[in-house]
Amino acid sequence: MNWVAAGLVKEDNLLPLCGYEPMIGGSIDGKKIDRIEYQRALAMANELADWDENGKLRKSGMGEPSLDWVAEKFA
Repeated sequence: MNWVAAGLVKEDNLLPLCGYEPMIGGSIDGKKIDRIEYQRALAMANELADWDENGKLRKSGMGEPSLDWVAEKFA
């Protein structure tokens, strides 16, 4: 399911600011998520799912005629 169908927007896929701070404890102690790498990974996941940068399914992903109504609904 794409973001739009779930009622979400692009900002819903971002981590809160504390998500980019170093982790505390255990095997992840001191490690942190790089904001730019996270955004790149998110863009790559969208590309693989054939979604645009706003989480909408691209028309190219709706190649079968039986699914045209879905493309029109979420366009």
